[in-house]
Amino acid sequence: MQDNWDPDWQSTSSSKVAYIVEKLKALQEANSKVHCPPDGNNNSLHTENLLSEITDSKGSVQVHDFKMSTKTHDTNLEKVLVFSQFLEHIHVIEQQLAIAGIKYAGMYSPMHASNKMKSLAMFQHDPSYTVLLMDGSAALGLDLSFVTHVFLMEPIWDRSMEEQVVSRAHRMGATRPIHVETLAMRGTIEEQMLEFLQDADECRRFLKEEAGKSEPTGARTQRSLHDFAESNYLSHLSFVRTNSKM
Repeated sequence: MQDNWDPDWQSTSSSKVAYIVEKLKALQEANSKVHCPPDGNNNSLHTENLLSEITDSKGSVQVHDFKMSTKTHDTNLEKVLVFSQFLEHIHVIEQQLAIAGIKYAGMYSPMHASNKMKSLAMFQHDPSYTVLLMDGSAALGLDLSFVTHVFLMEPIWDRSMEEQVVSRAHRMGATRPIHVETLAMRGTIEEQMLEFLQDADECRRFLKEEAGKSEPTGARTQRSLHDFAESNYLSHLSFVRTNSKM
């Protein structure tokens, strides 16, 4: 009989997350110097009113009543978008942000659409919320032109996905510089992936080969970090060294 194993993987130590937390602490400190409301309850009341406008009496989301506008918040505040393709990574970040006392909102699968909109409202209109954690399911159709920093927690193999994420902040309404950072671990497949993506000729050749590939349904294949590892890195290994000692 095998015992159940339930490790506390969310407490995993990550140099990436540690880096993000330190960055966010500095940005949160900068926000505290810019925005010092005389009555903190006003922010909470304003956010609650916005949330009530987003959801009707039956609890269904009313997107047409919720228009994002950069004029409804302090444009001097630092707002940060943190993107990851992996839910496990997002959960690790969430725990470390909670420990550090950094308020955050989340927009990722499998959250309901109404909860995503509520998170977005808090992130935009509540000055105490500095961070929005997001995955690919929330990358389309959002106007986050008030965001000042974008952190990609891992290289994104699908260039169109990366462009969608960054373009959420880099839109026509943006009035401030937008800082974008892609985090990659040195000495890992992530570093090789970044080098590959920066080699335009090699990247075009590979993408041309992949263009003809599709799922059985005919849909375009979604490329991920794991796809890159399988097709580009592991293919170059001529052998696998094993330890014969038992």
